[in-house]
Amino acid sequence: MNVMIQTESVLQQTVSSICTIPEIVGSDFICIGSNYTYILQNPPSTYNWSISNNMDIVTFTSSSITVKAKYSTSQGNGFITATYNNGAEATKEVYVGKPYANLPQAPNLCTNSFSDPYTLPASDGATSYRLESGSPNLQINGQSEVTFTNAPVPLIYFSSSSPGTYLVQLFTSNPCGGES
Repeated sequence: MNVMIQTESVLQQTVSSICTIPEIVGSDFICIGSNYTYILQNPPSTYNWSISNNMDIVTFTSSSITVKAKYSTSQGNGFITATYNNGAEATKEVYVGKPYANLPQAPNLCTNSFSDPYTLPASDGATSYRLESGSPNLQINGQSEVTFTNAPVPLIYFSSSSPGTYLVQLFTSNPCGGES
């Protein structure tokens, strides 16, 4: 096949060094109360739009779609897809609304010593995190408050100066706002 494509003049038209793959371009986040437009770059001649069930279509044209969050409480992963007449598709993954704050049970602590390292898992839709101690007797990595932008965070240490049960709060945020 390669030899035929390279030597037959009629097949030379199928050879190209430029590959134009359709791609959906737009925001990674859809905030409540706003409309977001996504553009299908290098669109095929025929395709259909589809979206996840936590969004509504506001309008669409031959190469773009405008969507919004379906409800004022919408929150979670979503997608925008253009499906071509041959069954191929382009998909843009997005996050709708504020992020979830996911703080599982921390390990038990020993008095006056550092705990085993604790791994804080990623929270869906979060782009920044803040852990806050609810007590002056509990430190997180030697501080009362720790902020970071990437998760999971594998080396978080809790230390206490006296025995007890302590409250640790997790605050997450993304361009749509924050959650605790």
